[in-house]
Amino acid sequence: SLDDPESDDPKTHIDRLRAQSRRMTTMLSSLLAYASLDRLADCAQPVDTQELVTAIINSLHRPDRVVIEIAGPWPKVTTREAPLDIVLRNLVENAIQYADAENGRIRVSCVAGARELLLSVDDNGVGVPDEHRDTVFNPFTRLEGDDHLATNADAHTGMGLALVRRAVQGVSGSVWSQQSGDPHGP
Repeated sequence: SLDDPESDDPKTHIDRLRAQSRRMTTMLSSLLAYASLDRLADCAQPVDTQELVTAIINSLHRPDRVVIEIAGPWPKVTTREAPLDIVLRNLVENAIQYADAENGRIRVSCVAGARELLLSVDDNGVGVPDEHRDTVFNPFTRLEGDDHLATNADAHTGMGLALVRRAVQGVSGSVWSQQSGDPHGP
């Protein structure tokens, strides 16, 4: 708000406006991606999932405190690459955001079935409370306390996991959140 009694400094107001503008741009971009996800024009093509996951992880900014391990056999499959990229990118970004603040550990793994891939992104963060396991995949959803957990809370709109769910459902898949030790699946 520009009516901040603490500061009459124009630079402070301009900095806040810039931050709010960046956040709004990010939100609108996320909303556009969400709305147009099912219209992605790419066709199924051969995808080397090992190369894809490696490229995604190498492209993401992460603090030095976060270590990411790629585990499992990542096969070559025929699929739509853009939705797979969106799923992996957003899950790993989310894991980076919420991994342990002092010693972040993330494990990205793949198990190939006959006609499906079981992708798992595990981090050593605080986890999602049971009552929010399904709602975290809704658009613009951020849990209470996100601001103190997130590395840059203003940059995150609550659309990442919604994009994941929409992309996965677009290829007739499913996505869920679980705590360590939970059985696989919803």
